[in-house]
Amino acid sequence: RKEVAEMAKTRMKQLQWDKLSAQHAAETVWSKATVDEQRITEIMKKEGFFEEMEEDFKAKQVARRATAATKKDKIELKTHLSLQTRQGIEMVLLRVKSNLTKAKHATPEEVAHDIVNCNESILDQGFLSELLRHYPESETKGQLGEYRNASNEALRLLHPADRLVVLLMTVPHLKEKVQGLLYLTKYRETYDLIKEGAAKIREGAEAIMKAGNFARLLNIILMMGNFLNSTGVQGGAFGFKISSINKLVDTKASDGTTLLHFVERTVSKCFPEIESFLEELDAPSEACRVQLLDLKRDLAELKSGSFQHKKELDRFLDENEENLNDPYAKLMLPFLREASSELSRLSDQVQYTERIYGDALKYFGEGPDPKRRGFPAPQLMRTEDFFGIFKEFIAAYKKIKMDNVRIGEQRQIEAKRRAAAEEKEKERQEALARKEAGVDDSLVLETLLGNLRQSGGTPKNKRKARERRSAAKENVNASPTPMDGNPSDLAAAMLAKLQGGQ
Repeated sequence: RKEVAEMAKTRMKQLQWDKLSAQHAAETVWSKATVDEQRITEIMKKEGFFEEMEEDFKAKQVARRATAATKKDKIELKTHLSLQTRQGIEMVLLRVKSNLTKAKHATPEEVAHDIVNCNESILDQGFLSELLRHYPESETKGQLGEYRNASNEALRLLHPADRLVVLLMTVPHLKEKVQGLLYLTKYRETYDLIKEGAAKIREGAEAIMKAGNFARLLNIILMMGNFLNSTGVQGGAFGFKISSINKLVDTKASDGTTLLHFVERTVSKCFPEIESFLEELDAPSEACRVQLLDLKRDLAELKSGSFQHKKELDRFLDENEENLNDPYAKLMLPFLREASSELSRLSDQVQYTERIYGDALKYFGEGPDPKRRGFPAPQLMRTEDFFGIFKEFIAAYKKIKMDNVRIGEQRQIEAKRRAAAEEKEKERQEALARKEAGVDDSLVLETLLGNLRQSGGTPKNKRKARERRSAAKENVNASPTPMDGNPSDLAAAMLAKLQGGQ
């Protein structure tokens, strides 16, 4: 091994070369070159190249493995929780970031502090739901009861999940508080969904009852339906349930199209202004995404939750007057007071929406039949089904409209093709008639071209040509059969027709 004048102080990145032995290098450029290595080394050292190289090419330092003592401490951490519960609590801890050390995850002590003080960091649906799901039962908590008053050193020997449970065991009414905080985090989102959903149903129902052009379209469909059903028991109808409009595609015409194709053609040709009904049905189409029964159920759950948590909070406050200063009480008292007022107004809105929706059902024939008054009322059609009727009809109508455009274009092409074929057949029949009359088309054409060439001569020739044309006209008028005669006379007659204005 060759002696090196300067050596790096730390581990460096390695140059991957093929090293030569002393014997091998003796016959190479490395031994024949006259280089003063000592002088080069001094210059590089003076200029600081070695320090720069050491900084630039320093190898990445591998983190030291945990010592045996650390492993031993980790193994000795005590736990009284089941594996599933411990893993669940660990996932809960991972959901909270540290606000003190800016670490990625908070310690059990920080999480317990945030829960007690109802800090914003723990006001998360996922965190609170997981905590409720994995918080151990009384039996397991009893095993950890001996650590209630344990020193910090003793607590550090516990697994972090066990440590969090021990810290939370000292919080009075913990489960009720976590449930209340979970209700608070869910409340605003659920409230907004109910309010927006009720507004969509209400707007959809009101819009469909005010849709004048759609009402005109329904009357056209009623008239057509009564015409088709005039000879059957379904004829003479005063109206029909709105769900029937999507059955128009089931009535087929002889050419493969449907009654809806016929309706669209009629509207486009005779009543184009009615087609604005497509815009009138935009709001009802949006309302089909909302289910009124779900809104009523969610509203009932919000009202029940508000009542239950208010009851729990009152019991907590009755235990001790100082509980008024508890962070949970300070947060929940004004919230529940405001929620009670909001839910009362929202309940009125949902009831009004239900009434408007019932009016829309009745308006379009889907309400209870007056003839069956006294019988048990059938269950109301679901909002998603009712408004879905209009969405389905819009989609079908737009598709049928494109079909009719395509069919119309095809019919125009076919009509032109038939007209061309008929014209060709007519010419063939005329040629056949001339042939049967003994007229040679080639002689007629040749005579006609010759006369046309001669028509451009002297005034005397032009005068004679006019005289010949006059004579030809008289002969043509006098002759009952234009096809009779020689080719010259026939050509003269044809020329007279072409130059009749001269």
